[in-house]
Amino acid sequence: LSIKNADSDLVNQIKAILQLSFPINPLKIDINYLQELINNIESVDFSKIRVTESGVLEVIINERVPVVVHRDDTNLMLLDISGRRIGEVFSRLDKLDLPLIVGSGANTRVPEALEIYKVSNPILHRIRGIILVGGRRWDIVLDLNQRIKLPEKNPGMVLGSFLASGNAMKILRHDFSVIDLRFWDRIIVRKKTLVPIEESI
Repeated sequence: LSIKNADSDLVNQIKAILQLSFPINPLKIDINYLQELINNIESVDFSKIRVTESGVLEVIINERVPVVVHRDDTNLMLLDISGRRIGEVFSRLDKLDLPLIVGSGANTRVPEALEIYKVSNPILHRIRGIILVGGRRWDIVLDLNQRIKLPEKNPGMVLGSFLASGNAMKILRHDFSVIDLRFWDRIIVRKKTLVPIEESI
């Protein structure tokens, strides 16, 4: 048995699932059945199986790549770009290299979430995660218990325009609780004293 393009954990998982005892008559191998077993593994996108001329059962894996950590209730899950689950993680600390998205339905909007993280580069070091609110729009959660509210439509573009403006860094240095970008004609900054201040774009 030769398993290619898979890490050691996945190789061991595949061996345990296949439960093959070698040597084995190639005519007794049900390739389609084995392929179905392997493709049902969460971290496998698809696989190819063949018996080589030298008598090796060769399994070539296309492994799915995690791009975000999704927290829904108390579960932490790794998702690929399509929002499909790859596996669980026990702690956020195990995957600090991946962006965190939170909320029911956030798994259906992974590309949009990644776009928000991409344009957030100037403040990326301050972002703890982004939350899908009401299944409609995102809030960026910063350190210091601060948030940036994004609009439903074109959140990445709106955030990018804000961060590229001359006012952005000045506003971000203030002691605010919320920066509200949901309105096309103004930015609303709410201080931690809960007194709203409007600043035109």
